[in-house]
Amino acid sequence: MKSMTGFGHASLAEGGKSVKCDVRTLNGKGMDVYLHSNIFLGEQDLVLRKKAEEILQRGRVDIYITLHSDEELPVVIHTSVLKKYYSEIQKAAADINADMSGVLSTLIRMEGVSEKNSESLLLNSGNLIEKVVTAALHNADTFRRREGEKLKSFFLERIKWIENYFSEIRVLEPGRLEIQKEKIRKQLLELSAEFDMNRLEQELIYYAEKMDIREELDRFGMHLEHLKECMNEENPGKKMVFFCQELHREINTLSNKAAHAGIQKWAVSVKEEIEKFREQAMNVV
Repeated sequence: MKSMTGFGHASLAEGGKSVKCDVRTLNGKGMDVYLHSNIFLGEQDLVLRKKAEEILQRGRVDIYITLHSDEELPVVIHTSVLKKYYSEIQKAAADINADMSGVLSTLIRMEGVSEKNSESLLLNSGNLIEKVVTAALHNADTFRRREGEKLKSFFLERIKWIENYFSEIRVLEPGRLEIQKEKIRKQLLELSAEFDMNRLEQELIYYAEKMDIREELDRFGMHLEHLKECMNEENPGKKMVFFCQELHREINTLSNKAAHAGIQKWAVSVKEEIEKFREQAMNVV
């Protein structure tokens, strides 16, 4: 079992280049990978995304990559952007009769005018980047496994309480219908009215069938066993959430049909534990 919350770091220096990578993961319904880098990754972007999906499988994944090099990178001047800046500044200078000398050195430093060409750097650093990112992803995966073990202890504790509360419901169930039947008989006697005993028995049978919760009790127990079994699978998160929904549906139906204050009291406790379980199950891969 793995949590979807995790962190991983890796760094490596080779041949005058150094790469650092931080991976942060959060819970999510699917797999969403976001790459953040100080250089343009080009085709390397797709390679790293596939690597993240292969190792982490589910959740939101933010990958932060920083590449430094002793190599002096060539500077690219975006002439079209430079001309637009220059044209606007020239107009403004004419309006206020300002001196234009030295403006070029200022324009070069403005946003979008110049940048260092990192394509050649990426061409010779792709393997190094992939190696570091892969290591960081594996470290994040190890982190998530450790967090998953902590969550498993929490889940086992919740299941223990669910079973305890549910056993209280099972204790109350056998005598519930007899109590209801006796209650109806007493109410009829208090009316001091004549009634057909055969018809009364028929109505009591119908009433008993309508209030019968044995099927819900059996299904609840079955879903709980399936929930415990799926927790031993590799990536049980979605199944765990599904069985929580089924358990909540059964206990809700059971509580409504029971018409018994004691059963309804224990059903509320069961639902509270299921909700605690479900909230944390949404963070499992």
